[in-house]
Amino acid sequence: MRKTNITVVADYHDAPAEGINVVSKTLIDDLRAAGREVRVVSPAALLRRLPALLWGRAGLTVFTHGPGVRTVLASRILRLLSPTRIVWLATRPDISNCPNWL
Repeated sequence: MRKTNITVVADYHDAPAEGINVVSKTLIDDLRAAGREVRVVSPAALLRRLPALLWGRAGLTVFTHGPGVRTVLASRILRLLSPTRIVWLATRPDISNCPNWL
């Protein structure tokens, strides 16, 4: 089986206490158990890690928080400058504050 390089932007905790963190942990653990290569990026570090994400050229990038302005901006940059496919698990979307150009 060919491994797929996947980036998941999520808060990953060993013992998550709330909904989306449970979803994030389950997703990451299940992908790894299926033999996928998974890189986890904290939402707080997303913009700082963006150059590494562009350089890493993941086949798939999954956002499990938001999406808010930061997620939409990062998604736009990744789609323009990399071949990655984007998936949002948008449990609490907040895109009303996004600028129209974005």
